[in-house]
Amino acid sequence: TPSRRMALLRKVVDYFKTPSQKDTDLTLMLMYLNHRKNLLKKYDTSDPKLVDYESATSDSAQEIQKLTGIEEILSWKNSKKTSAVTQLIDEQVFVLMEEVAKIGGLNPYPKPQYQTNAEKLNLLTEKEKRKLIDIFNPGVPITHPDGFKLQARKSNIDHPESGYGVFIDGKILPGTVIGFYPGTVYHPKNIPMDVVKDNEFMTCRYDYTLIDGREWDKLAYNRSQEFSIMLERSGMQQNDLNMFRNPYAIANYINHPPPDKEANVVLHEFDFPIATPDKFKMYIPNIWNKKPGFIWGKPDAYMSSVVCVSKKFIENDELLLNYRYNPKNPYPEWYHQPDEEEAKQRWKVRIRN
Repeated sequence: TPSRRMALLRKVVDYFKTPSQKDTDLTLMLMYLNHRKNLLKKYDTSDPKLVDYESATSDSAQEIQKLTGIEEILSWKNSKKTSAVTQLIDEQVFVLMEEVAKIGGLNPYPKPQYQTNAEKLNLLTEKEKRKLIDIFNPGVPITHPDGFKLQARKSNIDHPESGYGVFIDGKILPGTVIGFYPGTVYHPKNIPMDVVKDNEFMTCRYDYTLIDGREWDKLAYNRSQEFSIMLERSGMQQNDLNMFRNPYAIANYINHPPPDKEANVVLHEFDFPIATPDKFKMYIPNIWNKKPGFIWGKPDAYMSSVVCVSKKFIENDELLLNYRYNPKNPYPEWYHQPDEEEAKQRWKVRIRN
């Protein structure tokens, strides 16, 4: 009917007048990445470890905007922003993967220690399991190419469900690719409800690709313990374990900020290209649940992934990530919404899409 057509038209016009949250996130990401590049250029070094942090560090958003040429960035089209972000992230991911290949991989995950028998654990939900796990075993400290160290250990957040957190020993520039979000990758056409329901260890990209990191650490531990048996019975190769031995794949341990803290990292989608060297492919910390076919997949992408990037200067602190839960759904008891308006805008746009 004419009235329905007019209502639809108003929705379409309103959509194009409303700035997309994806565009906003892309602009911010380019700001952080550019800030890092400009600081390295300013201090005439390609080694972040040598940056004069006393002179360079600032948490001022205005200062970051001033140093990144935000006015110029805002004038760019999305395609140019995407290209610039991809290039700057690609360079850092290459350095990370080169380091992983050089050391031959390393398991960064804390060893799980259950306080009940395995038979009972199989009957419990993931949340119930976490309450029965001795979660205070620290993981192995991992040295990042930029000089700081990463470690998964007991979170400083005062809540019984906080569990593990990821900590930094050293200093990080904004715009630094810290690591990866590991887990099973689900194409939007193949996402079962049991993966989404009550899962606090998943993240979703803007293309609706979902990554479930819920059992990755335990899978890594079990695979490593059972390697000799699996090798004998199934012909499994050592390379089949390497996806669990990327030491920078611990973003699934990063906690949501409590009310008195702000997030200091953000996630950004990243696609490993088909041309990824074989020595890197084996250490990609993701695996397809069901690889998409030609029609739904990306022909130039080998694996869909997500990277963790610093959004401010960080020094000897716990990493915190805004989980950005949908405000239309009930929040868990521990969840604090840092920016209600941003959350409403983000989810409003995504629902319309």
